[in-house]
Amino acid sequence: MLGWEKEKNLKIKEEQPMLSSFLVILVHGISEGEDHKKTVAVKKKLKQLIEVASGFPTINMMVFFQQNIRFQDTSEGIYCEVKWPQVKTLPREPKNLKKDISGLLKEIFGITKVRVDFKA
Repeated sequence: MLGWEKEKNLKIKEEQPMLSSFLVILVHGISEGEDHKKTVAVKKKLKQLIEVASGFPTINMMVFFQQNIRFQDTSEGIYCEVKWPQVKTLPREPKNLKKDISGLLKEIFGITKVRVDFKA
């Protein structure tokens, strides 16, 4: 590899944020295409909830919806998994965030069974 190619590759790596610096929210039991307006609203509100609770910037958050095979209908409930990035400390310690996320999903989707887990 030529010297300028190495320099170019290093510059590209520096400009791209590492995936480990992203907060990922996985919502199992709801398909993205079921109701586009609802899923877009949920994405926005989840990001806002987490930003307010922890101070983590919304620009570094990703929300994904996945209809699992075992969740044939929403009567089985929704499982929300929040994967925190590998950061040393958050600006603020999130308080009541699980309860707030659960309440949001229950309210928007009208589902009574919601489980929220945080993972590092």
